[in-house]
Amino acid sequence: MQKAAESFMAANPDIKLVISGGGSGNGIKALGEKQCDVAMSSRDIKDKERAAAEKKGVKPVRIAVAVDAIVPVVNPEIITGVSLMLLFVMAQNFGIGGESGIFGWPTLLIAHITFNIPYVIFNVGPKLRQLDPSLYNAALDLGCTPRQAFTKVIMPQLSPAILSAFLICLTYSIDDFMISYFNSGTMQTLPIAIYSMTRKKVSPEINALSAVIFCVILAIILISNAADSRAYRRNQKAIRKAMLDEGGR
Repeated sequence: MQKAAESFMAANPDIKLVISGGGSGNGIKALGEKQCDVAMSSRDIKDKERAAAEKKGVKPVRIAVAVDAIVPVVNPEIITGVSLMLLFVMAQNFGIGGESGIFGWPTLLIAHITFNIPYVIFNVGPKLRQLDPSLYNAALDLGCTPRQAFTKVIMPQLSPAILSAFLICLTYSIDDFMISYFNSGTMQTLPIAIYSMTRKKVSPEINALSAVIFCVILAIILISNAADSRAYRRNQKAIRKAMLDEGGR
């Protein structure tokens, strides 16, 4: 035992073991307690280092996603539009797009996806972080297939955020002029068509089109609010019924 204690102390010079009045039995007991404390401390340190390493591994990815999400929002639209146009010109110089050129529907679609991605991240990201990770595993344990667990458990939790992001992206896509003007090629979006009309004269078609768009957006907002109110009343009714049933028992 003495040799074991001496080898332990030689391997751990920072640890001072004091054995006082109780014979070798107390010394061995103290040594055993110190070995347990050192083992637990080293394991805690390793766990903390592993957690820090995992955190460091995830953090740059999150920072990159956050920066990519913020840049299109804080950038002026003309900067984003000209930057994307120069990127597409560079791709066209490499032969992408053929003789007809790259500008058209593909470039317009890529440009709209680029400046709409941040709004999807801002709406769906917080909902994903609030989601309980155990819901998916619980659904699998209760007999759902992975597809059923995703469509019937996860998607209903995310659907309000996805719908909100869709409506915001649709509104910005319909409203966008600057980015579309630089990247649409020969195609015409609604703002570009209205701009072309106003250069000549104000046509009644513009007024009619604006009225139709306003009515459609107003109808979508009213339907969405009515559906939310109906779901809230249904939930409150179910809660009151459950409370009455519990009180009756």
